[in-house]
Amino acid sequence: MQHTQAILIRYLSATDTKGSRVKLIDKRFKTSITLGTDYKHNNPLAQAKEWLEGKGYQVVTNSTWSDDEWLVTVICNESVTRPPFKNIKEATECK
Repeated sequence: MQHTQAILIRYLSATDTKGSRVKLIDKRFKTSITLGTDYKHNNPLAQAKEWLEGKGYQVVTNSTWSDDEWLVTVICNESVTRPPFKNIKEATECK
């Protein structure tokens, strides 16, 4: 059985002092990271999925949570000798 994690992805609109951002919230560890918007992507979900996959997470499902939020389920591709869950705030590699 594979262990999965839920990651909430939230689009944060620009403010007077900050540009628009994408926030990834790790529902298991109750931590988050915030990425500056990368305009090469069509939407925040695509940017977040690329970031997660770059860290070694495999996105297995995604669904729309609200107009500016998405919920994805990920698997951390780790060997059986290491813990299956990684805190996304501290993850440099999930491999």
